[in-house]
Amino acid sequence: MASILWPMLTVLLIRQSLAHNPTMDPLYMSLGTPLERNTSRVLTMLLNGYDKRLRPNYGGEPVLVNVSMMVYSIGPINEVLMEYTVDMYFRTEWVDPRLTYTEIDQGLNLNAEMVEKVWIPDAYFVNEKDARFHDVIAKNSLIRLTPDGRILFSCRITVIASCGMNLAYFPMDKQRCHLVIESYAYSDKDIQFSWILKDPIWVDNTISLPQFTILGFANMEHTAQYYVGNYSQLHCTFYLGREISYYLIQAYMPATLIVVVSWLSFWIHRTATPARVALGITTVLTMTTLMGNAGSSLPKLSYVKSIDIYLGMCYFYVFSALLEFSVVCYFDKPRFKEARTRRAMIQRTGCGLMERRSVLRVNAGTEVDEIEVALDGSRGPGPIGRNNGSKYTQVNSSSSSPFHRPNRAPHQREEHAQMGQMSGLRECHRYSETAEEDECCHLECCHGLKSVKDTGCDPGKIDKNSRVFFPVTFLLLSIVYWSYYQFITDVTVEDLVQEDKERLHVS
Repeated sequence: MASILWPMLTVLLIRQSLAHNPTMDPLYMSLGTPLERNTSRVLTMLLNGYDKRLRPNYGGEPVLVNVSMMVYSIGPINEVLMEYTVDMYFRTEWVDPRLTYTEIDQGLNLNAEMVEKVWIPDAYFVNEKDARFHDVIAKNSLIRLTPDGRILFSCRITVIASCGMNLAYFPMDKQRCHLVIESYAYSDKDIQFSWILKDPIWVDNTISLPQFTILGFANMEHTAQYYVGNYSQLHCTFYLGREISYYLIQAYMPATLIVVVSWLSFWIHRTATPARVALGITTVLTMTTLMGNAGSSLPKLSYVKSIDIYLGMCYFYVFSALLEFSVVCYFDKPRFKEARTRRAMIQRTGCGLMERRSVLRVNAGTEVDEIEVALDGSRGPGPIGRNNGSKYTQVNSSSSSPFHRPNRAPHQREEHAQMGQMSGLRECHRYSETAEEDECCHLECCHGLKSVKDTGCDPGKIDKNSRVFFPVTFLLLSIVYWSYYQFITDVTVEDLVQEDKERLHVS
């Protein structure tokens, strides 16, 4: 029995001695160089009795963790979900006195296996929606350890973070996308995060985004106050400017051309109703489709964007061009045509537009005499008669009453009534035999023909004025639109950084 127990005891003692002194291990003795043997012995000694559940300086001063990021990809940026994607190398650096050594005078570069054996700050991204480590072909992380216990932890990660965007100036907007870093378990009494002093954020210059340009970036430090305590935070902000060229080609230029096409109806004659109606309805429907497509890639917002204002202005002009044709058709009715014809005839014969008018009238016989009537309606003194070189031509009148109208044949009275209504002042004066009768007839024919309600507007003039009014006002509004938004969006990165500092109360 004793012969069996003694060999077993010997094996146990040997294993225990190898555990305390790895240099006696045959595997250790088989390493090729002394440096390899010393490094293996240092790692074994450092991890012997190391408790990764406790932070460095537990119960003492907070651990100062320096952070830096190397961004090699940004995008895609999703306006609908208000998020963006960033790929980076995330690096943290701190000092752990428990991992100091003097056996060798150089740092140790270790792979991901060492990450599971030492304490690492529990940093997380506050505005993260999703994130993942890269583990192809192997897990992309490392640890560098220096003799004074300084640890550098680096990992390659992809983060999808929320980015609250203000699209009021879309597509001339500038956006700021934040990335907030904070400890989840340790308050500022245990961990203090800080950016490294030199180049804390590095962004690859070759990054190209389809709709944005990277204007710059900034880093800030902040202390967040929660109910459970204060937590140290780091803010990384990317400032992005949107490229407007895509929207100029896909939205602004087509909308402007549609408005110009709608103006072609002003040069089409108003009698070509099918052509003008088809052109007006087509431009309105095309503009409606364009407005719907312009906002399809954006979230349903409760406020108006700058592109909505321009497209709304274009839609208003296109719709106004269609309404203009409705007004032209309304004033092209027969009753307005007849009234305008009478007014034009009155203007040709007088009614205050000519210095003198010549009217023809028929006297009691068949002789046609010419009478000259002054603008103010006055006639020369005495009876009107034929007088060479005088202002009036005398006509023998058989009536002493100035308003007496001689008896006429029935067909003459009927013709007088009809022609006085349809032909205007010239036909009215034809049957006037006295100056007073002539003036009363003149006033009667002019009455009610100077109001737009009676005569309407000339459809030809409406089209003619629209050819000038629509392009000029549209050009002026376009100049005001572009000038205003170019001025309001002319903001530098320094201005944006200052706004963020004021928001976080950072000096």
